[in-house]
Amino acid sequence: MLTKCFDFTQKLYFFGESLHGLNEEFVEYEVKNLFVQGYFHYYKRHKTNFINYLSNYYDDRNPVSFFKV
Repeated sequence: MLTKCFDFTQKLYFFGESLHGLNEEFVEYEVKNLFVQGYFHYYKRHKTNFINYLSNYYDDRNPVSFFKV
């Protein structure tokens, strides 16, 4: 299950820059990775890259903190 959470890089690279041109309904029903879905919506307002978006949630230097409540 944990590996599925971090499968976002493969999913993002699959869509590439075309992700930004998709419509919301397609992303909602066809993009299954929540990180990629979240980035889709975040990008519309902030126009930032995926690494900046992800740093709001995940720090690769301290990955365990991501799962702490």
